[in-house]
Amino acid sequence: MLVQMMVGAGLIATVSLGMSSVFTNMFLNNNLVKAKNETESFHEELRAHLSNRQACINTFSGLGRYTNGVEYNLTKIANAEVIKFTTKFDTNHKYGGDVFRIKKMKVVYNDLPAPAGSGEAVLSVQYSPTVKTNVENFSTREITVAVTKDTTTNNMIDCVSKAKMTDGIWRRSLSNINDIYFTNGNVGVGTGSPSMLMEVSGAGANAGAKFTRSAKSVWIDPNEGDGNTTSQIATSQNMGFLFTVNGTVPTRVEALSIKSDGKVGIGTTSPSMLMEVSGVGASAGAKFTRSAKSVWIDPNEGDGNTTSQIATSQNMGLLFSVNGTAPTRVDALSIRSDGRVGIGTTAPRTALDIPNGRISAWFPGTVATTGNVCYNGVTGIVDACTSLKKFKDKITPLNIGLKELNQLRPVSYVWKSTGEKDVGFIAEEVVKVDERLGLKSTERKLVGVKYDKMAALLTKSVQELAVENEDLKRKYNVLLERLEKLEKSLIDKKEGH
Repeated sequence: MLVQMMVGAGLIATVSLGMSSVFTNMFLNNNLVKAKNETESFHEELRAHLSNRQACINTFSGLGRYTNGVEYNLTKIANAEVIKFTTKFDTNHKYGGDVFRIKKMKVVYNDLPAPAGSGEAVLSVQYSPTVKTNVENFSTREITVAVTKDTTTNNMIDCVSKAKMTDGIWRRSLSNINDIYFTNGNVGVGTGSPSMLMEVSGAGANAGAKFTRSAKSVWIDPNEGDGNTTSQIATSQNMGFLFTVNGTVPTRVEALSIKSDGKVGIGTTSPSMLMEVSGVGASAGAKFTRSAKSVWIDPNEGDGNTTSQIATSQNMGLLFSVNGTAPTRVDALSIRSDGRVGIGTTAPRTALDIPNGRISAWFPGTVATTGNVCYNGVTGIVDACTSLKKFKDKITPLNIGLKELNQLRPVSYVWKSTGEKDVGFIAEEVVKVDERLGLKSTERKLVGVKYDKMAALLTKSVQELAVENEDLKRKYNVLLERLEKLEKSLIDKKEGH
């Protein structure tokens, strides 16, 4: 029995040790995978950082003179400052969520001709995990850097990472350094020294950019393309931009041009104004179409086939008309060159002239068929007047009446603008009696009197007069009754009663 128990205990211990080993290996493997993934991402970031010319020069300039085949130790990767050099990455810190560090970095120069010229340097980076894994170090990774040294001092004057293209990151091609070039924030295609944020350079039919989808292409071409494209965006020193279709002359159509002075031409390559639309016959104008409905902007007032037009001339300003040409055309709205607007007339006499003198407006939710229109000085909205309780809050009896009414000063006056005689009140005097009776603009400035609200003041005043009248009637009746009694008493005495 004892032997059986000892054997059982041994089996349990063996199984426990085995399970512990499995979990430990799983833990170490998970750490290893995480550290490797973080290292991969970091190395790409490091490669991209050294694609910046200034960062690369700052990093490698501290190594002094450069000799082919000699191995130099490197302890830090510098930032891209032009004057003050600071550290971006070094061998003293953990990275990738503290799961790895840079153990060591070494640089070896190759193909640097003496005493001057261009060659390359290979940066070897050794990473090691900072968490428990199955390995102590990762394999060494390399970054190739293109360098140029000074002809006299042998000091480095140019430096940039010669990285391969990697998903999602701009890189410089190893096979041809002029394929794609990233330096000091500029991208060059076909040039190793881009002078702008992006520069595309080439010769002959390749001197430009081509964007293709299926069989359709658009060129951006300083030489106006090679005639094989369907569409082009061409440019030159004097022309600015020229958007053309249908290849080259004679089939090419110059659809739109943007001149070097900023003027835009549609149908013309020599616009004389900020925007000029040019054409012949029925095409001489601009047409905006939706379904079967069209609106023309036409200096010749259209060709009579349109439903609506926006026409203009030097004296007229703008004329919005419908129903084609005369005699069926209706000149619905005109804006004169002096700023006057006419509805139903082309010769407005005032700022807004409506000859028939009638304006119709519909206010959603309004039940009454007739009534007043109110202006809201806070919102600036004109709407049908309402006095419904549901729109009001804090309803209390009016606290002004006959006393305040007597403080108002009715006046007669003449309007300065028209000379017309009128009667009413002075707004500045009215608000001194009660500010609520003043009409204000959306800027809360006094502009007039709320004459419609005077009805509430008049009503309250009449009610107060009615109360006083009832009191006087009561007093009058008492006095009358006393007078009648006194008169009767006198008559009785006179008659000897």
